[in-house]
Amino acid sequence: MTDGTIKNVRFWYGIFLSVFTVALGVAFLAAVSDIYFGAEEGAQIFTRENMNAHMFPCLIVFCVWVAAVVAGFVLSVVMPIKERKKYKQAPEKTFARLRARMPQGEGDEYRKNLAHVVKSEKIRLIVWCACAVICVALGVTVLCYVFDPAHFETTEFNSAVLNMAKLALPCIAVGFLCCIAAAIVERESAKRALPYLKNMIAAGGKPLARQQESAAALQQYEGRVILGVRIAVAAIGVALLIWGIFNGGADDVFIKAINICTECIGLG
Repeated sequence: MTDGTIKNVRFWYGIFLSVFTVALGVAFLAAVSDIYFGAEEGAQIFTRENMNAHMFPCLIVFCVWVAAVVAGFVLSVVMPIKERKKYKQAPEKTFARLRARMPQGEGDEYRKNLAHVVKSEKIRLIVWCACAVICVALGVTVLCYVFDPAHFETTEFNSAVLNMAKLALPCIAVGFLCCIAAAIVERESAKRALPYLKNMIAAGGKPLARQQESAAALQQYEGRVILGVRIAVAAIGVALLIWGIFNGGADDVFIKAINICTECIGLG
């Protein structure tokens, strides 16, 4: 089977699955609307019998949709598309790879190129340090609010959570924006410094042994830092789970889940 035939088959399969997904969503919304608006006034809406009567047809369509998704995975294995395009490596990755190969040199041209490379590294370091400081400050602000019992003394839990969200969500958004901005600045800075770095490598010269050693050490250090952050986040998560169990928070969540299932969805 030719590549053109395979692409056409997968193209029409993608269209079919997209239309089928939209149809499934419309059927689900129609069933929910019928449950809510078609009930008699004062009648219990979300009962097990009423939900089964309206949702069972959607369940059949959903099972067919799942089968179509599974068929798509099978199709990707049986009819794979040969990728011919070579994707370019990110500028910051290319910069880090070539930085380890930067040779020694002398002269005005070498010092000019070196100045641009060093400037790029300083910009990236300053930007990421500023991003880290901002994220830590935002995290400390949210934690100070969360761990202050005065903010949660009211019996109106919804209002307490909404007040917390008014503080936490903007902080999270600002943190994400800072990380995105830092990544963009890093990419653009590396992209501008790459020509100068390539000129230094093209000129040749004795490799910087210390530079290669420091690059390897930095890579190993970054791996350790990332592993340490992952372990710290996992430990904090486990500690918070244990804390929630011992202070009764898990019981509260369990009770709320039971109430939602029995009073709202109608699974009880």
